[in-house]
Amino acid sequence: MDAAAGESCLREAVAAANAQVVQYGKDHPEAAGLGATIVAALIQAGQLALAWVGDSRVYLLENGVLHQLSHDHSLVARLVEIGQLTEEEALTHEHRNVLIRSLGSKENVKVDTLSRPLKRGVRLLLCSDGLTSHVLDPAIADIMSRHRTPHEAALELTVAANTAGGSDNTSVVVVFHE
Repeated sequence: MDAAAGESCLREAVAAANAQVVQYGKDHPEAAGLGATIVAALIQAGQLALAWVGDSRVYLLENGVLHQLSHDHSLVARLVEIGQLTEEEALTHEHRNVLIRSLGSKENVKVDTLSRPLKRGVRLLLCSDGLTSHVLDPAIADIMSRHRTPHEAALELTVAANTAGGSDNTSVVVVFHE
């Protein structure tokens, strides 16, 4: 799989998911304002392709360092980007959950994609904001580093989010690329 093919595949899948959410909203007026976030990964032949919409995230843990590969489609993320808020202010800002892009909000959604080679030994985390709203990056890195299996890491990350307040749904997928 080349980078463009992986990204195209994921972009099409996310567009199809968006169409389903939009159609559900049309078929169920009581669900007005319905929306969702998505993050997806495709790993093939040492190549990683990613796609996302909203504030669900993708992280890569490499050599003990956690890197956020996605960027949030939220009002607060945009304010940080243009320098009106600091990262620290964003963590507690009253509008931190306001999305500027999500599935179901428009007929055609803009999907962000990224491709990169995937080295052996890295660990990948796909998660919803239910995790990142309650567990800071240093703790995520620590948990991801300490476990022998993806299942154990995912379980501890979920427990950590719930213990810290668990005010939102928490979705966590962990992949160890061995």
